Amino acid sequence: MRQGRPIPAANPAETALPESRDAQRDLLERGPSGIIRVLRLLKVVALVLPALLFTLAAWKGRSDILAQEENDGAKLVALLTEQAGRLLNDHEIILDIVVEHMRNRGWDAIPTDLLHELEVIDRRIDGESDILLADADGVTRATTLHLLPNQPLPVPDRDCFLALSRNETKTCISRPHHDPVSRTDLFSLSRRLDNEDRFNGMAQVAISVAYIADLWSSVTQREADRITMFRSDGTILVQSGPLSPDVVGPSGTQKILPADRAQPLTGVAASRPTVHSDDRLTIQKKLADYPAYISLHLDKAAILEAWYSNITVYGVVAGITTIGMMIALQIATRRAQKEHRAIGLWQAEVQERENAQGQLRQSQKMESLGQLTGGIAHDFNNLLTVIIGNVGMVLGKLADSDDRRMLRSALGAGESAASLTQRLLAFARRQVLQPRSVDVLGLVEGMRGLLSRTLGPDIQLTVLADPQLLPVLVDPN
Repeated sequence: MRQGRPIPAANPAETALPESRDAQRDLLERGPSGIIRVLRLLKVVALVLPALLFTLAAWKGRSDILAQEENDGAKLVALLTEQAGRLLNDHEIILDIVVEHMRNRGWDAIPTDLLHELEVIDRRIDGESDILLADADGVTRATTLHLLPNQPLPVPDRDCFLALSRNETKTCISRPHHDPVSRTDLFSLSRRLDNEDRFNGMAQVAISVAYIADLWSSVTQREADRITMFRSDGTILVQSGPLSPDVVGPSGTQKILPADRAQPLTGVAASRPTVHSDDRLTIQKKLADYPAYISLHLDKAAILEAWYSNITVYGVVAGITTIGMMIALQIATRRAQKEHRAIGLWQAEVQERENAQGQLRQSQKMESLGQLTGGIAHDFNNLLTVIIGNVGMVLGKLADSDDRRMLRSALGAGESAASLTQRLLAFARRQVLQPRSVDVLGLVEGMRGLLSRTLGPDIQLTVLADPQLLPVLVDPN
């Protein structure tokens, strides 16, 4: 039999291309590496951490500033309360002298010389002197005011006169009033005069509102800050600066708004006025032995001006820092992504090379197996040629029908073995393929016996095919 030129086997690299492309795509589509996940987490931290630190620093700075202002304000209010208490005590000493001198005496013994001496003392205290004595009917009997001939006598404060006549209080603080003689705003301290335990009138000494307001105007740090002295009923006695919209009532009867009076009368209170929209910090303290209070109103907006400036600077610094960190992290992330893609391509290339090497080894194995099979089939085919030739020659010389039948059987078996060797040679690429029109179904049915013997009795072989299947141009081997 002729031995044809072997048909070259398929290229292992070409066989491995689809699998290598799938492996490369799988490696590139994997999730981000651990470094990329850490960098993404750092981006979140770079956004949240500066904002959190900025918020904490802003809150801490604001709390410290307000706490310092409260502490300084409390000290100032304590100092002002002590100062106002001394001023009221000085004027009450004048009242004590008058009350003691007029005790159990009638109005025919008015101490004129004593009043002149007390006038000098009173002027030294606050720059004004308005001492008034009134009898039990409310008629003014004596005053230190220097009146013009046509000017009427001043009258005592009506509310204090009624309260003292009923013995409701020991010392009464009047509402502020405008003195037409001195043309100043005053408020008065009043004491009861007794004659044999009966109400005999009242002694009244005035205190200058302008004197106290001038003292207070120099102790406030900001123009919006206000210091107020008011009675327990809310009536304002003195206020530094112009009267605020936080008070109501005509001149002389201004009162703290109910929103303010709802705050504790002593201590620190944060209030929101009904007229102004800005917050205030209010610190109040009661005067010892008097129904009056000193109140310090601090404007929070003015207090926090420096804080707002600092917060702006801190915010700009935090923003620049955050942007810088985000840019650096973005650059690092992109570099890490490029490295991840490069590593993925390298891994895909390694995988592709390993697949190609595996395919090459498998191809080499199949090539070796084919060469071995071809050599054995070629040798076996030569032996069959000799056997078939000799059997044919013997068959032509025998006349016995039984012998001829057995030789024909042997000749058929030899031809079947020769056909099998032709197929083995075709598989081993050791002969030239001879394609021709072949009935595929008949070819498969012809192989049924071989396949049945190969599979064994435990496996049933069934061939399902279209009976009208067209012939195929193929080498039947």
